Amino acid sequence: MRYTGRCDTLIYFWLKNKPEELFQITNLLSLLPLGCYVFMVGKNRGGVPQCRGDAGRMVSAV
Repeated sequence: MRYTGRCDTLIYFWLKNKPEELFQITNLLSLLPLGCYVFMVGKNRGGVPQCRGDAGRMVSAV
């Protein structure tokens, strides 16, 4: 946890397992300070556009 204090960007690779990804991103966001940039990348047809709705609500709430 001591390494996240100065972190201002998270680059996350989104896989197809939606419940697992939401669990992981929720935990990662809880460790980051407010005002961080979050970039989600993934494979073609991997569900990245759909994650905007689910994870996007969490990011905007943080």
